[in-house]
Amino acid sequence: MQQVKVDTKQCQKIGGIVKTLKFRPDFYNRKFLKLKASEEKIILAYLFASAICHQTHSLWNSKLNLKGWDYLEQVFGKLAEEDSPLLDLKYLQSLLINQLSIKLMPLFSENGDPKNCTLDRLSERSDFILDIANVLNDKYQSKITNLIKESNGLLNSRPTDSNDKKGLYSLLNDFNAFKDPQMKKSTVFIKLLVNSGLIKIKDPKNFV
Repeated sequence: MQQVKVDTKQCQKIGGIVKTLKFRPDFYNRKFLKLKASEEKIILAYLFASAICHQTHSLWNSKLNLKGWDYLEQVFGKLAEEDSPLLDLKYLQSLLINQLSIKLMPLFSENGDPKNCTLDRLSERSDFILDIANVLNDKYQSKITNLIKESNGLLNSRPTDSNDKKGLYSLLNDFNAFKDPQMKKSTVFIKLLVNSGLIKIKDPKNFV
């Protein structure tokens, strides 16, 4: 069987087109980037949404016409603004994976009926959220803002680099959900922080 090969020239052509594209101004004015909640809750909403954003093909709310990431934004934004216990790290630590899964089900059902939940792989996603809660408790006094402060506004380079001890990419790599060598989720999370004005990155050249 012939192995798949990367067409480098085609990738370069695509990259040349993509880098010229600009986001519409209203993209940065969407509600998720302007939440009315405490900084701690907002950052946790961004972190959890990014953490469980994978394989969301079936995630759909026909009433709100929201799918995938847009649905995640709606749910976690609402949790932040309502000061939900699901963004309370101490409360999360009191839950088991199946208990958190049960609490997530009605949130991702267009009529609130858990049977109609369209968010799949609930155990995996719940495990990611609870792992984050445990790491933040153990290392950052249960405050995501302490992790942000420790980064000092730096991305640095990849977690494998010896000179990267405090950058956001390295710090986020402590969470199971963010252990991706391509750092896709980490970049999504960090860009949310930047686009909402919560942080300013000192070394933007290191965005992956």
